[in-house]
Amino acid sequence: MAQKLDATTADLVFSLQTAPGVDADYVINAGEAKLKDGGKETLVKPQASGFYGVKVEVGSSVDIQILGTTYTVKHEPEVSLEDEAAGLVLTGWQKLGALNQIHGRQRRLQLLGYYTGRVDDERGEKMHRAILNFQADNKLRTDGVTGGNTNAKLNNVVQNKNKFGETYVIRRSLIRFTRAPSDTDPKLKWGIPSAKAPDPDDRGFIKVNTMGTSLRGPVVSMASNSPCRIKVTREFIGNDVPLHISVSPGDLVEVVSKLPLPNQKEMILELKANEVTAKKEAELKVVVKNNGTEIVVGVLQIILLPLFRMEVRPYWTTIAGPGGVNPTAPATSKNTWSRIFALVNAVWQPYGMYFQFHNWRNCNVNLSTAGRHSAPLTPELVSMTQAVADFEQDKINIFVVKDIDGANGLTWSPLRFRWPNAISITYKANEHRGNTGPALDLAHEIGHYLGLADNYGIVLYSHVEEDPDKTHKKHDIFSMRRLMYGGWPEEDSTEGWARNVGYGRNASGGLVSVRNLPQDKTDNECANARKQSRSLKRYRNP
Repeated sequence: MAQKLDATTADLVFSLQTAPGVDADYVINAGEAKLKDGGKETLVKPQASGFYGVKVEVGSSVDIQILGTTYTVKHEPEVSLEDEAAGLVLTGWQKLGALNQIHGRQRRLQLLGYYTGRVDDERGEKMHRAILNFQADNKLRTDGVTGGNTNAKLNNVVQNKNKFGETYVIRRSLIRFTRAPSDTDPKLKWGIPSAKAPDPDDRGFIKVNTMGTSLRGPVVSMASNSPCRIKVTREFIGNDVPLHISVSPGDLVEVVSKLPLPNQKEMILELKANEVTAKKEAELKVVVKNNGTEIVVGVLQIILLPLFRMEVRPYWTTIAGPGGVNPTAPATSKNTWSRIFALVNAVWQPYGMYFQFHNWRNCNVNLSTAGRHSAPLTPELVSMTQAVADFEQDKINIFVVKDIDGANGLTWSPLRFRWPNAISITYKANEHRGNTGPALDLAHEIGHYLGLADNYGIVLYSHVEEDPDKTHKKHDIFSMRRLMYGGWPEEDSTEGWARNVGYGRNASGGLVSVRNLPQDKTDNECANARKQSRSLKRYRNP
């Protein structure tokens, strides 16, 4: 790229991209741009397939129109902050600042296109997300923490791959895809799990082996023959630019939304997955029509999965103390648990898995304390299974209890322990909003049952944040979004933006990872769960 640019005619060079970073495949070839400097208009042809060079003196700015959007191109010395009402600005910096300062990292991540906010010297959600995506693309530990390897790599990429002579290349990605909690309000950031609203796995953009296929991120999975909605956000393109959608192959996914998409920053895109009998891949593109040419400005990979059913037997469990003293049944109703079971399926269905909950059975057992049993894993869960005369080895057996000491759920996975196929779960109404919390707890325990986040060989290290162990836990917003995250967000951060990850207030995440980042031992959860759900090795006799 760099050797083709003519630095003698450009003080600043910029490119618009479908994804951040320095990969040439992401650069958008948008044709001629219109430069507006005072009252003068000049046509600017792209250099090197999509890179635009402009002359701008330090401390000055010009306007340039491209893809129906007017951008302000600024040439700045080292300053601490950008204007709060900056709008769509492409800023080139003479000096980037120190890496041990937030604004120094912001400038570098902004030049690469990872950071879409302004340089404000504050660590917020956009900055945190930018760091994580940069780490994912550069095979670094994805923990959202800068320093050491991350800072060194960031500086190396900017200096060696994003600079021509003394000119830094300014890059901007235009579109972002996220979960759409509401089917009517695109601005809503959180809501209960919905089978119609999968959570895109957007951890980085590098091509990785995903579900047996080499795909770039972000990736979303959809169940066969089901509706789906995705939030599309204009990160760096004008709100009044008409956005169209194309899907290839066209027979796998139908676009339900009226096109072009609305003239607003955040939009809900309605889709429909057609029926498939085996895993299929499709690619969704956001397209701008420019002078008769269709230009792709954003890309989302789609995995389509046939629906696989697993059988579940719930037990209404009455626990008495030693000698049958003070027997206590669960405090909630079976109707409440029916709603919780439905939400469990809302979490798992986008990954092609459906849990058939059969009729309740009663279970009466004596344990150490009436109404509850102990955690972590103890023989008490085995005692429950032994109290059931016709314990079913071909089903997931779920024991609903009043209380568990120190936990919301407890699992004996047949992948770890030879017996039994059992989960114990409790409802703590005072700790969760509505039914979302218990549903995510149960969906999480099913993940344990299927062996997710189980790559350490140590019983206590079985959550995505424990990488590589409990003394180096990850507390980033991507980990918090994942179903197999073991802690509650409010325990891990005092910053408001990190307290909720989109699945309801004070409820943990519901994302099952689809991408398979090589630096994350707990990854590739969708493929692993589907593989284990089909394995007869799950069912072992005592």
